[in-house]
Amino acid sequence: MRQHQIFHTLRIEEIAEVFSDWPLIRSLGNGSNANIPVVVDGKVIGTLNLLHEADYYTAERLAPAAALLPYATIAFQHLAKSMREASH
Repeated sequence: MRQHQIFHTLRIEEIAEVFSDWPLIRSLGNGSNANIPVVVDGKVIGTLNLLHEADYYTAERLAPAAALLPYATIAFQHLAKSMREASH
């Protein structure tokens, strides 16, 4: 996420290289993932983490994700504000 780019895999073998919980992911029937950074003021404030069957999260399927990021940013900021208010 350092480069603020979407990270995705198409096969469980790729997931296994970077996620220690890959057996659980596989047991749930998932074999493809996408981690989409939510960035505010140049900082990653969270990620949208998606799982699906193998070969699902192709570059073509993920291309429209950028259009959803403003909404994800609003949701993350609202959640952060709610959590701060709840802790007071």
